[in-house]
Amino acid sequence: MARGLLEFPEKGETVDAQTFPTNRVGSSVRHRGYATQPPLERFLSDCHAEFKSDNSGAVADYIPQLKQANPAHFGISLVTIDGHVYETGDSGVEFTIQSVSKAFVFALALELVGEERVAATIGVEPSGEAFNSIRLTNDNKPFNPMVNAGAIACSGLIHQVDGPAAFERVREKLSQFAGRELGVDDAVHASEAQTGNRNRAIAWLLRNYSVLDDNVDAVLDTYFRQCAILVTARDLAVMAATLANRGVNPLTGVKVITPHIVARTLSVMTSSGMYDYAGEWIYRVGIPAKSGVGGGIVAALPSQMGLGTFSPNLDSHGNSVRGLKVCEALSARFDLHMLNRSADVRTCIIADYDILGISSRRSRQPHEQQILDERHSDIRVIELRAPVAVAHLEPAASALTMPDMQRRTQRGTVVARGGLAIRFSHRRCAGATPART
Repeated sequence: MARGLLEFPEKGETVDAQTFPTNRVGSSVRHRGYATQPPLERFLSDCHAEFKSDNSGAVADYIPQLKQANPAHFGISLVTIDGHVYETGDSGVEFTIQSVSKAFVFALALELVGEERVAATIGVEPSGEAFNSIRLTNDNKPFNPMVNAGAIACSGLIHQVDGPAAFERVREKLSQFAGRELGVDDAVHASEAQTGNRNRAIAWLLRNYSVLDDNVDAVLDTYFRQCAILVTARDLAVMAATLANRGVNPLTGVKVITPHIVARTLSVMTSSGMYDYAGEWIYRVGIPAKSGVGGGIVAALPSQMGLGTFSPNLDSHGNSVRGLKVCEALSARFDLHMLNRSADVRTCIIADYDILGISSRRSRQPHEQQILDERHSDIRVIELRAPVAVAHLEPAASALTMPDMQRRTQRGTVVARGGLAIRFSHRRCAGATPART
């Protein structure tokens, strides 16, 4: 089986996920292949040590129960798509998921009622305003599912399907994302229900424009309860890694959501996941993410990893102060900004040769071998590294400089225009021996 690698370009460190078991940072267990800690563990440990002394910001107080949070709590966890977990600090401390739930409930709504119905109910444009703004678009829809109005509308769509069982549907789906059964903080739920008048105003505004057509109080209770689901930083990292892994939980192997829904979810997380700080976030960090006033941040880098952080002190936008710093440091240190990719499509060609001197696996008649020996320069083989994206086809196509002709070798390898044989190779080493014809 191929080894799972998480490679970070231009920084000189490659983490081989097969060389060590899952362990907490600070464990006395030594990791095979590393003198002390693997690079990611070492980096997360350094981040925790550096940022834990930052006491700026304040815990959320508009929900009374959230004021009970310990501002000293600080946990970080990172999960790779091949299922390896790194964690440090208070990564096992439970807290309420709050607005982080919105991304995953949006994915559930897409799965449950379909993209067309969701799009008819909720927009996908950034609002540029606070997450609890009482404002809709010009056509009277929530701006996006990451603000309260859009999240309440998502809960309404689920409630239309499941009625009183809507919350249990939400809890089960979020548990699948996290890879374990998630509970609810009943005290926070009660506190939100008691003081959630602004959300009630939003819900009744939605009802006025027929965005909600079910029992408003029941929909609100579903929303309040989903925000009170208990998670840890480790849970958030696993949930993010599930998104990064095209909807498959890397720890349980369960397919939680389809890749199509993952793409839609990550798109809205990118544009609107960090409240009215979203533009600054994508400029500085460049990773799809969602934050919550409980102090959590979830960030998912497709095909690589998921990150979860927890620290209750929030900035003026409602984002975790320490969590932001961890995400910025991780992105900068390992060059993870999704728009700053260093992959070069020209590297997809790993070998380019004719068949002179290439032995065959099959026996040929003398006259066949004579033809191959005499016409070896008319047969060109280009090996491409798999997987091959659309952009990779252009370098191969540009190599077609010979006249049009169609040929096939006896073993079925396609010989395309100009006598070009294109072979797709899963080998990762550009210096591998050319394939035999």
